[in-house]
Amino acid sequence: FGAHNPAAKLSDGAAAPPRPLDPYALVIHTVGNFARLELPESSQVRIVRMLFLAAEQTGARWEARHAELLEDRARSVWPDVLTEVIHCCPRRAGAEPFASERGTNTLRSLVVDRYLSRSGGDAIKF
Repeated sequence: FGAHNPAAKLSDGAAAPPRPLDPYALVIHTVGNFARLELPESSQVRIVRMLFLAAEQTGARWEARHAELLEDRARSVWPDVLTEVIHCCPRRAGAEPFASERGTNTLRSLVVDRYLSRSGGDAIKF
């Protein structure tokens, strides 16, 4: 997304033009990689707010494909961060995260796996 492959060619042999940057896809991919960073959840939440604000200021539109991408990446995001991402997502009919049947099932599965299936004595954070 957004990166230009200099080796890409059109059918007539001409170089393919660069694809435009998709700010919301970039935000979701970035958030999906937070788990690899040694960064406290509270810092991740603040970064999420800044990233969504920056994406909004570009004039980008939140679309159904962004909601689907978020649903696909949800398991790699910490609970507080995912809550903030859902809160920050622009609300558009047909493009709301976790509103589809697939999205609802993903969220239900996350709740069961992360909270309800824990063994006795484990702390539950809501």
